[in-house]
Amino acid sequence: MARWLRPVMVAVMGALLIGGCERANGAGAAPEATAVVDSIHPAEISLARFRDGLAAPPAALPGGESSIEALTARWIGAVESHDTAMIRRLVLDRAEFAWLYYPASAFSREPLYQPPELLWFRLQAGSEKGIVRVLRRLGGTDMGYRGVACPAPPRIEGPNRIWEYCEVRREEAGEVRSAILFGGILERAGRFKFISYANEY
Repeated sequence: MARWLRPVMVAVMGALLIGGCERANGAGAAPEATAVVDSIHPAEISLARFRDGLAAPPAALPGGESSIEALTARWIGAVESHDTAMIRRLVLDRAEFAWLYYPASAFSREPLYQPPELLWFRLQAGSEKGIVRVLRRLGGTDMGYRGVACPAPPRIEGPNRIWEYCEVRREEAGEVRSAILFGGILERAGRFKFISYANEY
């Protein structure tokens, strides 16, 4: 393991013990963990190392959709058909996180600073857990999709708009119910992608 990565892994383990991230926006900073990493590697160095080997994506989100409704509908279809390849394409990848999402995020600076490696790890962990649970419960079935609504206005972070707590309406046993089936959605330059698949399951 690279020497510089060891303190990051220590921070990761500390964050997991505290309870980890429950939402796709990375809420729940771990002060002790971030202090250790930040004291060794300034934020600019940590981001440069995280980006090492990653090609910068276009300014708009490649593979994204033109609206929250279109993004959700495509995701619903992927879950219903158990299309894991499509599910992966609809969420931020490492390069998009490093170049488009993280630099404008509140977690890239004090007082909420989290190193990119740590925040990415936590987002991935919550996303993986969330999508596995959705696929176990709903994968391969008719989800009875009836629409999506994001009741809260987006959070503005530089060129990014972050939509959170979006509720998916589904008809089940003759009753329409709402549930949070995925995490935050990133809007950038008119394109939309999921930040994470963390959800209420």
